[in-house]
Amino acid sequence: MARSELLSREGGSLVCACRPSDEDLRQKLTAIAQTAFGVNSVRDFQLDAAMAMLRGEDLVCAVPTGGGKSLVFQLAALATRSPSATFVFEPLVSLIADQTERLLHRKINAVALSADVLLHRGAELQRCESSALIYLTPEFLESSSECRELVRSLAKDGKLFAFVIDEAHTVLQWGQDWRPACLQLCELRKLAKLVPIACFSATLSTAARADLQAALGLNEPTIIARSINRANISYEVRAKQQQAREQLLKILCSEFPNVAFIVYVHGRDAARELQEFLEEHDVACEYYHSDMQDCAKAAVPRNWQRGKTRGVVATVAFGMGIDKSDARLVVHYNLPASPEHYVQESGRVGRDGQPATAIVLFSSTDWHHRLAQLFSAGTGTIAAGQSPAGQLVQRQKQCGLAQMVAYCELQGCLRSELLRLFEEKGDSCSQLDSQACSGCTAFKQSHTRNVTQDICNLASLATSLGECGVQPTPSELLQLFCGRVPKSLAIPQLDSVAGFAVGASFGVAEARRVLHLAEAHGLIERRPDKPTASALYGTWRMRPTAKVHSLIARRARSETATTVQLTVSARAKTVASERKQSVAASATDILRPAVHKDYERVFAALIAWRDGVCEQMKTPAVAILSDDALLAIALRQPATASELACVFGVGSQRTERFGAAVLREISLAVDSSACASRT
Repeated sequence: MARSELLSREGGSLVCACRPSDEDLRQKLTAIAQTAFGVNSVRDFQLDAAMAMLRGEDLVCAVPTGGGKSLVFQLAALATRSPSATFVFEPLVSLIADQTERLLHRKINAVALSADVLLHRGAELQRCESSALIYLTPEFLESSSECRELVRSLAKDGKLFAFVIDEAHTVLQWGQDWRPACLQLCELRKLAKLVPIACFSATLSTAARADLQAALGLNEPTIIARSINRANISYEVRAKQQQAREQLLKILCSEFPNVAFIVYVHGRDAARELQEFLEEHDVACEYYHSDMQDCAKAAVPRNWQRGKTRGVVATVAFGMGIDKSDARLVVHYNLPASPEHYVQESGRVGRDGQPATAIVLFSSTDWHHRLAQLFSAGTGTIAAGQSPAGQLVQRQKQCGLAQMVAYCELQGCLRSELLRLFEEKGDSCSQLDSQACSGCTAFKQSHTRNVTQDICNLASLATSLGECGVQPTPSELLQLFCGRVPKSLAIPQLDSVAGFAVGASFGVAEARRVLHLAEAHGLIERRPDKPTASALYGTWRMRPTAKVHSLIARRARSETATTVQLTVSARAKTVASERKQSVAASATDILRPAVHKDYERVFAALIAWRDGVCEQMKTPAVAILSDDALLAIALRQPATASELACVFGVGSQRTERFGAAVLREISLAVDSSACASRT
């Protein structure tokens, strides 16, 4: 069957003329792949996706980086009846240049249109009817009335095969933020109602696919999705050192010498400054960001692909669709914006299937910087309170950052966590026969604990504090959760505050991770005192979201609800189980905090006892037991040494030295209180 006989036009769109069988289509597409692209083996998903396009169906295709998404729509475009046009929307001019250069090299009709094509716009547009693939940016569609008219004309004449949106995640991620032109693609249905739309991306969760379908008006699209797992990539998280540039230099020169790399940073100035530092230390690299001149934007990826430079220090604008199969290392110098961003960016190495490494240098300071910028004015982000839509975008970004924090703090398999975030079965590296991650190497024995109720308890505590007129800082909320009373807060009738001290079974680090998990699931959010860029140096306040009330209600009705898991090392598991023995009853009921009403009398007795010990031993009070520890003891009033050791700020060593005396003082104070109440 000749290519011109494969499709005919009907109602302004292209449909199969003689309805060939699936096998005929597969053979046809395979033959085109061999003759036009030199590809001898076409993957099943590529054939399935191309066939869906040829049937005139809307399509959503989510396949990891390097999976061969571009070949899908290129095959489908070449299998249509000629002349017919396929409009391919790309987010970056450099990506358009790379794609069209490759196609023209293979003698395939392609044309590049962009917002920068001004002088010869008319000549470029005249070439479109003879082009199988027309590449353009969303900005060009938005700014050029000629382009929109061309779309209408081709659709009316039945010469428009399909719209292709490559890197489709940018429609929502960038369109709602700093590239509003991306949202212009949501108007494609109005321009050409019957022309199918095909969306391609490396990362589209179930929720993202639903949002994209609604935004673009896709009509029961064919969904083709493959696992995000890249078995050849080893994932690592390292603590970011104070001398972070020297740390990066050691990674590039000592651990991974002479390999092609990408270093992702947050900010244009940071990219340039870090590149200059690496160049000064004989690491050949260039920088890349979205505000560079177009000639530089095209030159940097070209030089990197051809091996003229070893690496690129870039913002998130770099890397999409750039095929450098032998890149071996990607380092995130700053915290990635979300799991979606991270999977996209880390997937740009190891495209040839050979072992590669993705490293995140993590520090909480980076997180606070990113949060501060979310609330700052004049930075291109949507400010808090600007609109309901803006607030929703901001919350989504907060959740994305918190999810990355939870990922970086994980004491278990990193690969498993990434898969879980994308609603896939969270198998470990060994189960998936994949390169071992740093989590599997460092925490060979780990334990998963269901902390859903603990998060509900934490959110209930924040709610109760809000009812008392208190908006706690993260530190204050964690102290109250673990049974300590911050000196900075004056809360009357503490025993009536729901959720107080119910997290005493957690250590400090674990409690902090529970808080971060609550933020990652959008159940608790933080807000700065002042929505300015100086929020980093100000104070964050914690508050629950409406989402947590829904979760608590569903759990109370025994309905299926979100389950939040905390993975801890085997050592942390042992310590936690020891603590949990003394607080199991209170830790499972958010309405029954284990606080004794006579704690003030017990606290005073413990202070007097400690003062006497300090005088006798000639040692400061903090070396015995701090005020916070004594207050926690008074609130909990442990009855045994094992219970005392589990109180926040005590531990086994202090219990061994002072436990008997402390328990005696508690008993005497309680008996005294009982006698006083009877009198």
